[in-house]
Amino acid sequence: MTDEMVQGAVTTAPPPRRAPRRPVWSWLRTAGFWIVIVLLLTVPLQLALHYTTGRTLNARALKACLGIIGLLWCCDRLASRFGRPWWIVLAIISLALYLLHVFFFGLARFSGRGFDDGFFLSLHAEAAAVAWRYYAQYIYFFVGGAVVLGAVLYAYAKRPARARLRTGVIVCVISVALLLSGYRTLPEYQLATATFQWLHPTTTHLSPALLQRWAHNPLLNLDPPDKSAVWASAPKPARNLVLLYVESGGFMLAPAAKYPGLVPGSQQLIRQHGFLPYLDTSSYMTIEGLVNTQCGTLIPFVQGDESAGTFGRLVPDLTCLGDVLHRAGYRQVYYAGTSRNFAGTGQFLALHGYDEIVGKEDWRRQGVKPDPDSYAIGDPRLFELSIAELRKLQHAGQPFNLTLFTVGTHIPGFSYPGCAPYGDGTHRYLNAVHCDDTLITQWIAKLRQDGLLKNTLLVITGDHQVFRSAQMLKLFGEQRVLSSHLPFIVIGADVPKAVARDGAGYDIAPTIIDLLGIRTNATFPLGRSLLKQGRALDYHVSRYADFLNGKIYLSHGEHVVCDKPAPGARDTHDKLPLDACGRADLQALLDYQAAKYARRPQRSGSTTVSRRPSASGVVRSRGLVDR
Repeated sequence: MTDEMVQGAVTTAPPPRRAPRRPVWSWLRTAGFWIVIVLLLTVPLQLALHYTTGRTLNARALKACLGIIGLLWCCDRLASRFGRPWWIVLAIISLALYLLHVFFFGLARFSGRGFDDGFFLSLHAEAAAVAWRYYAQYIYFFVGGAVVLGAVLYAYAKRPARARLRTGVIVCVISVALLLSGYRTLPEYQLATATFQWLHPTTTHLSPALLQRWAHNPLLNLDPPDKSAVWASAPKPARNLVLLYVESGGFMLAPAAKYPGLVPGSQQLIRQHGFLPYLDTSSYMTIEGLVNTQCGTLIPFVQGDESAGTFGRLVPDLTCLGDVLHRAGYRQVYYAGTSRNFAGTGQFLALHGYDEIVGKEDWRRQGVKPDPDSYAIGDPRLFELSIAELRKLQHAGQPFNLTLFTVGTHIPGFSYPGCAPYGDGTHRYLNAVHCDDTLITQWIAKLRQDGLLKNTLLVITGDHQVFRSAQMLKLFGEQRVLSSHLPFIVIGADVPKAVARDGAGYDIAPTIIDLLGIRTNATFPLGRSLLKQGRALDYHVSRYADFLNGKIYLSHGEHVVCDKPAPGARDTHDKLPLDACGRADLQALLDYQAAKYARRPQRSGSTTVSRRPSASGVVRSRGLVDR
């Protein structure tokens, strides 16, 4: 080959290719996609935390959310190097995170709380139907955001911009640091933690020393008799009981100065027949309110062997109000406008002495239709049906307990024909409150007019306070919503005065037993009769708060965790009788008791404590047979 040929070959060789520079619009497309992700995840989260904490901007949550998005970006950069299908995974993860954040926002706006045990207590078909019917706008909000997310993802997936490896490492490190700074505020963490605690309840191992230390504490009765060992006898003639639970009954104590004429009937009833000015609630959910007020305790609502799939089977061997009345010869009927087993209420009552459980399904078979604007039989129809049932019960000649549960003041509130609106009628929940106040007043007047309160005790209370949602805080104010006060109205002839200065929801059962004049050996874990001075201090507790001399102390959460200090290190200047460690001990003892009366063995130190299952009988009810 000649020199000329070599030189020609060199000169004709093509120059090395350079990677084409991406146009600006490609980088803008990438930035636009991630900006949409940031907005769709952070905005619902910040709104949710605003409804649960009242803060406009939560910096820790914002940083943690950006940390998650940064890690998602890093995973995207890594996955995009392995082929085209990577964006399908990105789409699934992005939509799942967006759905969770929107759901968290809707939950917080409705209840003022996030993912906790109350969330699992609300997971039943009827609650889902209510959410679908009255909060569908959040579904549309999610669908709209999902459409936007899908559009930008499609555009981004065509030609995603790739970052350098060094840039990816830096972003990953920063993202992890941001996530660690506030991961507890994220719905992902809260849901995972709540789910684990729900599915894997902590096994309570109690030392003999702890049991010995609490053996004579007046706050807690460690060993009440189970229902198989209870005896009870009613006076002759026995006094009947009508027990009315008003949904979210704290509204009956609504401030008259802010809403004049909102609940005039309820406030008059409280002035004339209030056994105490108020009770401090021991519950925050419907089934919890029913169990605690009937069984005189605080039940740990966790998923366990005996309660799988139903909350009504909790503590089947614990003595409750229905068990005592059953032993005393009472016929017991439960009327509800909801389904008979709403949140497990029907199963619980059937296991504790109630003979008939009547709900929406049974009313439908009788031709009674649910209210058009509600998910249940309306309160006017419920009160009307209860009057007919009271006439039948009185003619039967057997002492009875008729328990009713209203639904009108459940969020978002339900008004009925014949009820006058409150004020200008623009606020749905205030209209519902005003309507239910009118209905309760008219119902009591009808009972008196027809002589249906003869030799009968009428007790009115609530299952829990109104939810601490943004709507309720705006209506009633933070002080009223957080007060957790419930009415305790007792109407009847010769009702004695209370000895105690204040009480809690778990004091209702023993107080009713004493008011009815029933002699029994039944005692309750926390509940004490308000006709007796059973406590040295006016101190009681709930899962969220301690109450002392009419003041509330929000000093702990649902799951009290106590790191044991060294001996003598406890603060001796605590205002409350129990410090954090004492509160943790009490919670552990209540968990231990719940397991003890749930027909499964429970270990305490080296000792196994168990309860013999009681005889399984058939509870006959209208439409419900529970074995």
